[in-house]
Amino acid sequence: MKADHAPALLLLLTGLVFLPILGAGFVWDDATLIVDNPHTASLSAALRSFGGDLWAGLGEADDASSYYRPLLTLDLALDRALFGLSPAWHHARSLGWHLLAVGGLLGLLRRLGVGPVVAAAAASLLALHPAGAEAVAFAAARNDPMAVALLLWGWCLLYEGGRGAIIGGLLALGAALSKESVLLLAPAGLLIGGAPGRRIAGATLLGALVALGLRGLAGVPLSTGVGFDAALSVAAPAGAAFLRDLVVPIGLVAPGTLLGVEPSPGLGWWLVGLGLLALGHDPRSRAGLAFAILTAGPALLAVARYGAASHRYLYAPLAGLALAAAPWLAAHPRRSLVGLGLMGLLGVGALSPGLGRWSDDLTFWTAMSEAHPSSYAFAGLGRTRADLGDLPGAAAAWDQAITASDPIPAACYNVAAAHIRLGEPLRAAELGLLALSRGCARSPELLAPTALGLALGGRWDEALSLANEVERDPTGKAVLVRLAGAVRAGDTDPLRQMAAASPEGGRLIEMVAALLDAAGEAEAARWARDLPG
Repeated sequence: MKADHAPALLLLLTGLVFLPILGAGFVWDDATLIVDNPHTASLSAALRSFGGDLWAGLGEADDASSYYRPLLTLDLALDRALFGLSPAWHHARSLGWHLLAVGGLLGLLRRLGVGPVVAAAAASLLALHPAGAEAVAFAAARNDPMAVALLLWGWCLLYEGGRGAIIGGLLALGAALSKESVLLLAPAGLLIGGAPGRRIAGATLLGALVALGLRGLAGVPLSTGVGFDAALSVAAPAGAAFLRDLVVPIGLVAPGTLLGVEPSPGLGWWLVGLGLLALGHDPRSRAGLAFAILTAGPALLAVARYGAASHRYLYAPLAGLALAAAPWLAAHPRRSLVGLGLMGLLGVGALSPGLGRWSDDLTFWTAMSEAHPSSYAFAGLGRTRADLGDLPGAAAAWDQAITASDPIPAACYNVAAAHIRLGEPLRAAELGLLALSRGCARSPELLAPTALGLALGGRWDEALSLANEVERDPTGKAVLVRLAGAVRAGDTDPLRQMAAASPEGGRLIEMVAALLDAAGEAEAARWARDLPG
């Protein structure tokens, strides 16, 4: 093999390792950001995303996420325009962006005077590191490889100067409109040194300023609900988790480490991080380390907000670490061959199995709940099993979500109702009360089925107390409990009046009577059935 072929072989190996994602479906937030997103339904709709937040108007999603990524929405809309809602083509385009990012890194390394084998060895860190799987296999996270690809190719053109520098500046702007973490990268470009470094830094800064201006016009704040003090509070555990997953990338499961749920990897990993600074003996290495640090820093705001040190936040830092490692590898050619071989083995042995977890929602959430037994993971598994028609499996997952720390609304809303549908009223009452005791909101979705379960178990005082809290009752369960409670107390007027006002009065009377029968109140059930239907 000729040395000049090493970069091409790396790209080929990368494509082959990631090829299985073409058979995957849409997973996790893909449903919201791609399938159900009105902004990706057409290119004209996507252009309107330049005027607002990424998540604005997407159902129950956060309308103020502080994510201004109009190029992501435009790119996803392009996929739909060309290929419809074919998961295979969406994943193929995500893989294409990853290969472009790796190609841009190779191109920049070559322009910085790095030989082809060393460039391939260094770039393999971005190409094949298992922590990069999430950003490539998760279609809704493709903005990470998009931003890195646009930025690095822009830097390649800016390094050369001439007419291509204008296009390079536009690519740097495109990167800033794809991912917020590149907004701070001008100093990293400046560290490259000389006129190329000044061009790169100037264009990157200008692109960041233009992106910030567009963000301001769109009314999207830089941060919503999370301050820099919160980011600093998670810096130590998140940084340790990131360093551990970078150095020991075996068995990684998205979305990374859930802070406060999983044991902290320990601050000893920061010593490893300090050791990486030893790479900074060369201007190119210092530029790479600055690239890694400046792209990882803004991710702490997201970590603080969502409590997860997600692997997608490592995608851009991996490109920086590759830049930093290149001079070290070049100092000893054998290091490059060994490094390239090790990354190849890591890609095949650890990255490939990790990609399998992104094949479909059930596989993803099952792996998530096993690796990260949290309310969030179990709630996702419950929703997925419910969508597949597996109500017993969904109920079991929601049960676990309630018993985990800090149950989230998706579990709170569903846990009692699921057991009512399964014909397990006592279990519904038990878990509904448990959910309330664990801090779940006293919503109709939780109070009404819990009240029904209590009534069916003969615990009428508790049932009526909860049912009377429900003002808006979309399920009708609280109304049934109140009507049955009134009949049981000898007052049939509320049921008579509601039945007379309803076109399905007879059915309402029978439902109340059936509830009373099931609760062992046969005489009260007879009073209800004696009413005119």
